[in-house]
Amino acid sequence: DIVRIVTSVIDGLKMFADAKNTSITLQSEDAIPNIMADPTKIQEVINNLIINAVRYSKGKGLVNISLKKDGDSILFSCKDAGVGISPEEKEKIFSKYYRGQRGIALSPDGTGLGLFISKAIVEQSGGRIWYESEVDKGTTFYFTLPIQ
Repeated sequence: DIVRIVTSVIDGLKMFADAKNTSITLQSEDAIPNIMADPTKIQEVINNLIINAVRYSKGKGLVNISLKKDGDSILFSCKDAGVGISPEEKEKIFSKYYRGQRGIALSPDGTGLGLFISKAIVEQSGGRIWYESEVDKGTTFYFTLPIQ
């Protein structure tokens, strides 16, 4: 039940988001089908993406999470209005230990493993992960997972 997993992650990150002056919202279609994936690993992916979105938001931030059915998959998205990712970083963003320079300037903590691990988990679960970004306007990360 991916809705339950996402809700649990958001609840667990409330204090972190509040400390960063950021709100997290969830929009979900009614009756989202169950996914075929390890719930603990998917929770890790969702946690990584939301933490990054909160961490790299500027000022009073807003992170929008969305879940919807997309054919025979569930589509998850996590949108922020943060610093964004430059086009030059596109090929590196999912690399092991890579951290974008704009992100490091805003938040020096981090290992550069979150997106690398998230990509591996999503792909091993039969899905795919990608993002869209605009510098100084924000980033949206997406992933799909097959329906059970």
